[in-house]
Amino acid sequence: MNDISPAKLELIKAQRAREAGNEGMARVCARRASGFAIREYFENNGNENLTIPLNKLFKDEEIRSVLPVSLTSSLDHLTVRVDMPFTIPQDIDLIADACKIIEVLSHQDGRNSG
Repeated sequence: MNDISPAKLELIKAQRAREAGNEGMARVCARRASGFAIREYFENNGNENLTIPLNKLFKDEEIRSVLPVSLTSSLDHLTVRVDMPFTIPQDIDLIADACKIIEVLSHQDGRNSG
């Protein structure tokens, strides 16, 4: 049986897109992976009705107040808009941010233990 979470599957897609030179798709998949991880975290902690769109999910202060403080910069990076050449600042790696979010939330038990 395949027991890989949707977040990790989407992260694999992000990494493959980057390897194929499709950085735009890599960013999209990294954002989706992060959203899946956050939704799974909330579902595992009793909130099964989290239907907020991804961009709002990363910005929503009520949601952020429950997530570990160590994820703040990663959540901020996920909301950075691309510029006209469809790039983001070079010091931001959304795949690394998604990895961090998935890793941290997979080890949390519902407490804000930043």
